[in-house]
Amino acid sequence: MLNLELLILVCCFTTYFYSYLKYYDLSFLYSFSVYFLSPLIAYFIGLNIYKIPGISIEKIIYSLSLGYFTYGFLNFINTPQVILNSRQIINFWSSDFLTATLQGSFYTLISSLLFYSIFISKKKSIKVLTLLASSFSVYASIQSASRTLLVIFFITFIANILLFTKLKKENFSKKIIAITFLALIALFITISYNNNWLGIQELISSLPISNRTDIQSGLDTPRYEYMIESLKYIFSPFQGGGLITKQLGISYIHNLWLDTVNTVGLVPGAILLIYSVSTLLNILKLIKSNNICLEYKHLFFSLYLSSLMEFFVEPILEGIPYFFATSCLINGLTFFVLKRSHKKNEIIMDMQQKNKKSKLPSQ
Repeated sequence: MLNLELLILVCCFTTYFYSYLKYYDLSFLYSFSVYFLSPLIAYFIGLNIYKIPGISIEKIIYSLSLGYFTYGFLNFINTPQVILNSRQIINFWSSDFLTATLQGSFYTLISSLLFYSIFISKKKSIKVLTLLASSFSVYASIQSASRTLLVIFFITFIANILLFTKLKKENFSKKIIAITFLALIALFITISYNNNWLGIQELISSLPISNRTDIQSGLDTPRYEYMIESLKYIFSPFQGGGLITKQLGISYIHNLWLDTVNTVGLVPGAILLIYSVSTLLNILKLIKSNNICLEYKHLFFSLYLSSLMEFFVEPILEGIPYFFATSCLINGLTFFVLKRSHKKNEIIMDMQQKNKKSKLPSQ
């Protein structure tokens, strides 16, 4: 199975690294390690990490997700409320400031796994850890008045319900029970708010995030206007160096691909877009495969969807490039699973050996 995805990634960050050195006066070692070695090494780790004895897909994904959550948790508890009110977070390790939206990226992966932990995983420890981590992530986002994670969390959960309904062709009664349960929760919350039970309306209005949920600060924010406006400058100028943001008078466009074009030019940005499309094609192949179990499909689907939405609204490579490297690791792992699935039932047998409590594969 030819790995065109890896070839595209190499081309992307070869041109990215070369252009970055051209436009920015940073050390060669830093640029080389962050914008060339990091994504490639992460991808190779993803291709090979499953071969380690005792390692399961679930362990790999939860180690990454909980690792990022722990980072975000330490940042949050290290930040005084007065700084939180300004939508800034102190980085626990470097003492630098992070924006509230970039801080939300640390909670994205674990929050996207809530559906999997509740309805698919059989491990109580996974259920409890994910529920606690997701609850804290939502709380932290509300306190820092960041809506991005809340939107990603909601969309990913609903998308998992739709995927589960499509893939799980048996146990129709269980699907009805699950959907009814969620509908009742939504109904209870709606009635509680409309009737102001326990003063819930006053409580919500007192939260920092309530000041950012009006129409003017929703989809009609300057962020989205700048994304649309930046499209006019993609082909002229052809090069990077931050010329688009200078034209618009902003620091970032808040979009992975547009910010890449702005930073290092159209060629690396276009190749990065091609790479992103190739990863999406692989996750579609994984979901459609009859040789890959339901557990894997939901795990990878959750991470891909949440990461993709994060890429659409944040300057990831400029803000937290290690988050993109993590996505490359997951891409490599996805390719490995797809490759193994082509050998009849091999990936299923591996899962049974490494995690005896897992179910046999389903559609």
